[in-house]
Amino acid sequence: VIDAASEVTRRMWCMLESVVATRHGKELLLVTADGGAGHVLTSDPAPADTPLPCPSPCDYAMEFVMPEQVQRNRQALFPAERLNAAATTNLESASVSNRNDAKMIIEVVHKELGGFERVNSDLRVLGAAAMFKLGKVTPDSVLAFNEAAEPFALTGDGCTFQKAKSMGLELRQCSGVTFSCKKIEDAGVQVLAQGLVQASKLSIVVLDFSCCTQVGDAGVEALGSGLGHAPSLSSVVLDFSCCERIGDAAVQAVGQGL
Repeated sequence: VIDAASEVTRRMWCMLESVVATRHGKELLLVTADGGAGHVLTSDPAPADTPLPCPSPCDYAMEFVMPEQVQRNRQALFPAERLNAAATTNLESASVSNRNDAKMIIEVVHKELGGFERVNSDLRVLGAAAMFKLGKVTPDSVLAFNEAAEPFALTGDGCTFQKAKSMGLELRQCSGVTFSCKKIEDAGVQVLAQGLVQASKLSIVVLDFSCCTQVGDAGVEALGSGLGHAPSLSSVVLDFSCCERIGDAAVQAVGQGL
């Protein structure tokens, strides 16, 4: 639970529990309240994120807004500024009310969790990934990704990735990307393709750029080349439906890249 002052990012017990939970593959829900309303960040659509009638479907699109988009719309209301401190958190200097607890936590960090440098990296990436999901990147969050000690996955908006790349984001430790965007252009897809060249650990790519009217052959051909430089790929899902500027040659380029 994140309060308005982001106190959770400065409490030793809270940070330890977050690291242990994620190391054991548990989903970490980030919950806060703002203006009397509650907000939750989830890794996958929640039970309440049911399909809704699409307000303005394109000629070939489905008539419903799918749960993933409902989730994104819901999470867009999360006050992202409360996550800023998470990208620079430092467990070693965090507060704890009981000295014995502090001693025990420090011992666990050194003996079981790989030391403070690794734990701090995990915590910062956790915060940076949550910010990215909300469409927010800062120099601190980009640094957290670039210095990541462990592989991480990115979920969010393709345009957010374009902004992050302009700030120096590297994908050396990225193991998966799940991006969607209705406003991305060829230039943005080309930036993504260039980023994939660095991503030697990338195994999963999911891109939903359906109905992006500004995506054409140049962007998709570059994407095909970028995918060809990702040696660890095991799963690729691409949705460019209703992108009427994409021709056969671009589709063939993707096939050749894979």
